[in-house]
Amino acid sequence: MQQTFLKKIRVVLSLLFLVLTVFIFIDFAQFLSAKLIHAVLFLQFIPSFLDFIHLFTVAASGFIFILILTLLFGRVYCSTICPLGTLQDIFIRLRRFRKKKSFKYQKSLRIIQYSILAVILIAFLFKNIFFLNLLDPFSLAGKIFTNFFRPLYYGINNLAASILTSFDMYYLYPVTVYRLSLPAVIFTGLFSVTIILLSLYRGRWFCNAICPVGTTLGIVSKISFFKIRIDANSCTSCGLCMAVCKAGCIDYKKQKINFSKCVACFNCFKVCPEEGIKYTTLPSPPLFKERGPGGEVPFDRGVPRRTFLKTTLIGLAGGIPLIAASKKEIVNNEHPRTTSESPVTPPGAVSIWHYTEKCTACHLCVSVCPTKVLQPAFLEYGLTGLFQPRMDFHTNFCNFECILCSEICPAGAILPVTKDQKKTIQIGVSKFIKNICVVVEKHTVCGACSEHCPTKAVEMVPWLDNLKIPKVDEKICVGCGACEYACPTKPDKAIYVESNLYHHKAMKPLKKVEGQIKTSKPEEDFPF
Repeated sequence: MQQTFLKKIRVVLSLLFLVLTVFIFIDFAQFLSAKLIHAVLFLQFIPSFLDFIHLFTVAASGFIFILILTLLFGRVYCSTICPLGTLQDIFIRLRRFRKKKSFKYQKSLRIIQYSILAVILIAFLFKNIFFLNLLDPFSLAGKIFTNFFRPLYYGINNLAASILTSFDMYYLYPVTVYRLSLPAVIFTGLFSVTIILLSLYRGRWFCNAICPVGTTLGIVSKISFFKIRIDANSCTSCGLCMAVCKAGCIDYKKQKINFSKCVACFNCFKVCPEEGIKYTTLPSPPLFKERGPGGEVPFDRGVPRRTFLKTTLIGLAGGIPLIAASKKEIVNNEHPRTTSESPVTPPGAVSIWHYTEKCTACHLCVSVCPTKVLQPAFLEYGLTGLFQPRMDFHTNFCNFECILCSEICPAGAILPVTKDQKKTIQIGVSKFIKNICVVVEKHTVCGACSEHCPTKAVEMVPWLDNLKIPKVDEKICVGCGACEYACPTKPDKAIYVESNLYHHKAMKPLKKVEGQIKTSKPEEDFPF
């Protein structure tokens, strides 16, 4: 009875983590405290690992905690903490409406598992996280929350606010729903349909065949301290445990459990009529299989050397060409003050290289951005940066006082900055195209760019017939995009932001004397 209680604990914790994670993505009113948000994000495996590589601090060591947890109890991360895992469990519950509800034992797909893991590791060594972006379970769940859950939540809020307002009640306020990135929505939709179908027909097949976190934790769980085992003396081989095993890891005929595939859902405890399934300590098998005297291989005792070498070679053969094809070449790897046609990266991203090598495209920054200037890229970073957020100044501009994206990023792609620091981080420089400006082309008064510039880097100077045109002071421009967003010319903007490959530190405008803005002395580049 005590062991069946484990499932209740697991269900409560998994739903708690899912609700908190979803709310982090859709919480436009910032109800959740920063400490609670960081506690939830701390336990996400891939973002924590990437953050730890850069910071090397305890605050970024959540993946180590997960590894220790796996060494003790198996893959509890997959059943309790991973939001995509809990989503799959919810979809699996829909199986009750199918005639054939039971699961079957599934053989391990080691060739697929280790080939995918090998490709991801090789790519990572080449500082390419393209495949990690596509398969990280937290990032995949984040795309679902951002592209589907968030608009739905906003729509419900706006409908409720409209109804309450008609009764002179103003507890809620309407929220602007900005346009969504069509490629990101299409990808998320296709993945969502795929994961629903896999959940309905194959249970946790994605976790045990595709997911790199599942494969990694599966290897670690082979030597975990506590394991689920079948008591041969009590087992009647009724098959009920196999029928509810969504990981397909129970072979009731042989009375064996493939614990590397077990996601610690504890469903088997509840259905066993003889209480023949125990959660107890077991001697850990070797990581590599050893053949018996007659040449036989014991049941699930590890990764065969031949399989391990074969999959590694497959990963090398298939991974390197893909990595080379997906990598976008960005010239000028020096640190001097240069610009390029590359997308503008958010304040705290340090450089385009730091950002694209750390960002897992979880879209958490996209969700929390109040102006929604952060939008998923398509091929702007090249194939390797698919869906990594970029600053889209046609959608909106970067709020001068906002630092939410730097506070929320779980992978360290956007490093934390203060409001004072953010105000001098130059992510790009505004460029003025005179011949398409409204003032020049239509010979009329404008000045929207100057009015919206928070640092007054864009100043209106005399031109013809008492008309004024913009002039950009690049020393104090921070590249926030307010001028580009405000510019009325279409389809091309008369003033736009060119990205800095490396972020720099702009000068602070001090005061205006005799029509000129005096600035502070030049400072060194921003010390992240």
